[in-house]
Amino acid sequence: MPVLMPDRFGEPISMDEYKEQFFSGLEGAPRAAVKRLTRSIERELIEATINAPDWYSLLSIADCAEAHLF
Repeated sequence: MPVLMPDRFGEPISMDEYKEQFFSGLEGAPRAAVKRLTRSIERELIEATINAPDWYSLLSIADCAEAHLF
């Protein structure tokens, strides 16, 4: 049974602050900038998805969401 959820998109992540650090010329700066960007992407993905500790919890959440949406 497919879970029907409304489409939601987060705000775009601006690359400006990451580009500045990435191209700064300082040793280790590009790696640090990519790490920061990766953490930002991870945070946004967690906020935009349904997360559950196990399969049964996920199914319960999906059932509740579907019941409230339709």
